[in-house]
Parts: sequence; structure tokens; C-alpha cells
Amino acid sequence: MQEGPKRNSFASCYICGSQVSELRHRNCANLDCNLLFLCCMDCLKDLRGCCCLTCMTAPRIRPVLPGNQRYQKWHMYRELEVQSNLTA
Repeated sequence: MQEGPKRNSFASCYICGSQVSELRHRNCANLDCNLLFLCCMDCLKDLRGCCCLTCMTAPRIRPVLPGNQRYQKWHMYRELEVQSNLTA
């Protein structure tokens, strides 16, 4: 008797609980949270890389990384924020 494909209980979206097709961890886009978590592509797009709605409204948010990119060090984003404040 053959068994069907086994579902990995650890491979579920941190946000909605659905099965994650791509086992790639992400850091929360909120610099002050930086939680390492798995999420599905729908939640990644809906929450713009954040781990929850609270983090979406945080003042220090990194840009969403759609592919297999990695965030830069936090000081790179701070310097971009300072530059944008100087030009405003």
C-alpha cells in the first residue's frame, strides 16, 4: 500500500497557516521586529514582508523583497531615511 505525499507540519505559513510551497525563511520588514518566519506568497504580498498588521504600521519598514534577495544591514536603511529627510 502506497502512502500519499506527507504534509510537513512545520512548513506552514506563520500568518495564515496554509501550506508553504517554498521553504524560504524571511525576516520581518519591520526593522524593530526582524522576526524570522515562513510565509506564503499571498501573505508576503498582503503584509508587504511584515509578520503581522502591527508591524506594517511601524515607522522603520524595509522595502519588500519579492524574490530570493536578502535584506541589507539595518544601517543602510537608516542612511536612506536620513537622505530622504534631507531632500524633503
